[in-house]
Amino acid sequence: MAFPHHRHHDRWNEAPELMQLDILAGDQMEELSRESYLPVRVRTDPGFRGEATLEALGDMATLMRVRSTGTFRLFRTDRMAAQPTGSDLLMLCLHVNGRGRVTQNGRHAELTPGTIVLYEAQRPWDLSTHDSLSLGLQFSRDLLPLRMSQISDITARGLAPSPAAVLLSGYLERLDWLAPELNSAQQENAARAAIELLHMTLRGAAPAVPDGAEHVLLEMLRTYVQDHLADPGLTVDGLARHHHISARHVYTLFAATDSTPSMYIRQQRLNAARSMLANPKNADLAVGKIAARVGFTDVRTFERAFQRQFGATPGAWRRDSAGNAARIKAKTPHRP
Repeated sequence: MAFPHHRHHDRWNEAPELMQLDILAGDQMEELSRESYLPVRVRTDPGFRGEATLEALGDMATLMRVRSTGTFRLFRTDRMAAQPTGSDLLMLCLHVNGRGRVTQNGRHAELTPGTIVLYEAQRPWDLSTHDSLSLGLQFSRDLLPLRMSQISDITARGLAPSPAAVLLSGYLERLDWLAPELNSAQQENAARAAIELLHMTLRGAAPAVPDGAEHVLLEMLRTYVQDHLADPGLTVDGLARHHHISARHVYTLFAATDSTPSMYIRQQRLNAARSMLANPKNADLAVGKIAARVGFTDVRTFERAFQRQFGATPGAWRRDSAGNAARIKAKTPHRP
């Protein structure tokens, strides 16, 4: 399969369209990346399959959606980072589903549903994911009103949960759905709004993980939560007992991320439910069943929490997701 060469933004402006491509191997992912934005190296497992969607938002940014089955690793070497091509770019990533990790500047961020992370092209990075769906916004660092040192200090740090971060993630998801319907001027305005939301989020953000041994312990707690979301008996006391620490210590670790363990557990349950509702494979699975699979014992409590978090009922979210998928499939041009 041969990828089309990336078109200059002017051509995107003349005829905005959705570019959607199936990717069967790592070399195809490398070619897509090189032709579309940046040279990278890619390694994939034998059973890997991916789908990439790119939408140029005028001259402001490029919106990307990457869905993959299996494991793949995408990394940018020191030599690549030293090249001038694309060195001014920033990548904002919203991890919607699956697991992953991104490493840059000596730090790494664990990617779980709902994680927002920023990384920069002028330094090496290493990104690995498994059975994942992510949304990305690529734009020039000049558009983010922060000093270079400030930007480098926040890369590969998952942004702490906050109302601003929730607003940013919701906006990116809606932009992914609606960008093909906007004209070029509207797309540029939408990209500018996304970058301003990111700036607002960063102004009030604390690093989402502490450093050193406490960082390792917090990641162990987060991983345990991810692995036990379906357990309605998952509690702070249970977390503490399993890791042989006090409940007070658990609260202290999460306080460093501007959150609480209970908030984190509920947020991850809602993120997991959102991903299940958007997955066509779960179309016949009742909302109550999905609620139970992510640890909610009462469907009405789940529905109220979901609507508060995402601004739509679970049923409406599912219908919107299905309608968007059908619309994109119908509008996507055939690619040989």
